Amino acid sequence: MKTVDGCIVKSGMVYRSAAFNSVSRKGHAKAWTIPAWSREFLTRRLGIKTDLDLRNDAETGGISGSGLGPNVRWIHISGLYPGSVGGSGSPTGTMQKELAVLLDPANYPLDFHCKGGRDRTGALGFVALGLLGVPERDLYLDYVWTWDMPDPAGHIGDWDAMIAGLAKLEGNTICEKLETLVRQCGFTDADIAAYREAMLEPLADPPVHFHDTALTEHVAPTCSAEGRDVYSCTNAGCTVPPYAVTNTLPVVEHVWGDWTVVTEPTLGQAGLRRRTCSV
Repeated sequence: MKTVDGCIVKSGMVYRSAAFNSVSRKGHAKAWTIPAWSREFLTRRLGIKTDLDLRNDAETGGISGSGLGPNVRWIHISGLYPGSVGGSGSPTGTMQKELAVLLDPANYPLDFHCKGGRDRTGALGFVALGLLGVPERDLYLDYVWTWDMPDPAGHIGDWDAMIAGLAKLEGNTICEKLETLVRQCGFTDADIAAYREAMLEPLADPPVHFHDTALTEHVAPTCSAEGRDVYSCTNAGCTVPPYAVTNTLPVVEHVWGDWTVVTEPTLGQAGLRRRTCSV
């Protein structure tokens, strides 16, 4: 992901997921854990060494270690749902515990998760990326793309509560408001700077160009000719020739006007009438 100040969020440092295991309890599915090949990939290939588990006590069921095995440090914190982040009377003690793990590079590579990897995980992911300066639109997309449930609308209220709560914090941008939240949890500007230094890297040279397109030409179709919409990149320094995408608009149906008599008919001679398409 790109940040507003032109950096890139490093890969291989912090991951998010759903739970790695589940416990068996009355009325719920049988206990399960991820297969050995998945543990092998996550621990050896990705090198995950810290498992931040945001499930509550009932969901963890008294387990004492990570589903990734004994060599992965398991940290259990009953995580905040989105509606509790930044809201009035927000339990900053819980957020402080989550951030203490997230902001410490000694825990990387780190994976954080709740049960399904959506609400509690999405809330911490929103804070983690927003604090790095990821654009607000990308934060929203990152959050809602995890809603693979049948009824995502049922979770909008929690989301709205989080955004409304953050809006009341000091700062002009979402990044600045999250900085305020982090300071309220007892962290310093030096802690935030160290987190960003560990998690961000400059764009490659030459810099990666992200096209930002806008409609720059519109030719309406007629009944006899196709039209077109041309979307061009509006970013300064775009590649030459400038990036543009043309969408062809199909010929439209005739829109006929009223008949007009050109020549009246006579005995033994047909008349003539005409109508014209107005498109």
